[in-house]
Amino acid sequence: MISLSEIPEVRYLTWDSEFFGVETAEILPRQLNAPALRATLESLWSTGVGLVYWAADPDDPESAEAAAVCEGLKVDTKITYGMNADVMSKEIPSAHVIREYDAWLECDGYLEAIAIDCGASSRFRFDPGISDERCSEMYRQWIRNSVNRTFADSVLVSRNQGEISGLVTVVDQSGTGSIGLLGVGQKFRGQGIGRALVGAALTWFLTHGCSKASVVTQARNHAACRLYESAGFSPKRTDHFYHFWSAAHDSV
Repeated sequence: MISLSEIPEVRYLTWDSEFFGVETAEILPRQLNAPALRATLESLWSTGVGLVYWAADPDDPESAEAAAVCEGLKVDTKITYGMNADVMSKEIPSAHVIREYDAWLECDGYLEAIAIDCGASSRFRFDPGISDERCSEMYRQWIRNSVNRTFADSVLVSRNQGEISGLVTVVDQSGTGSIGLLGVGQKFRGQGIGRALVGAALTWFLTHGCSKASVVTQARNHAACRLYESAGFSPKRTDHFYHFWSAAHDSV
């Protein structure tokens, strides 16, 4: 039996594997024909991998055909947005006060509720092999790991009468500031808090010496796309996301 390290251009996903209890990997090339994709999947199945992600080039017909032939489940279309420092430096005015969430505090229940809402458009919600409970727990763990600085460098929050009304997680990835989660509590929406959180994230990036900013969101999340574009982000890349399950594992 071959080992996972012997399969070219795939990456083993430790956190996903431990969370789902199923060996999980991702295929790295964005373009593959059907024979190449089938061979890669069969190699992965032979190592015990049960779940595979593939971010494919939406403009490559061969990749779309390959995903269909190999029975891939199209769960998402993701848009990667980017911004350069000259745009980041433009002030986004707001009456909302955004503060850093203290890393020494336990994760607030309001934070968790907002984070779970952030997963409403997630690709994991559109995979019938992943339960809603598991998806909610994934986003609960995401914000907990952001608060303890495992998944993020900081969590910025807005408050309304003592209650957390919105959050954004930020990380410096070698000079590129990245937004992870961004969400506003349901009863606080329509008040400009989302825009204020984006502005606070950009300020954090500049303060920490980032020359670029990026964020990835779902194409189906029209409100998020409008928010980022109105703040000055431009679409840089689009990917079709597919999930593949082995015959031995078809749900978690």
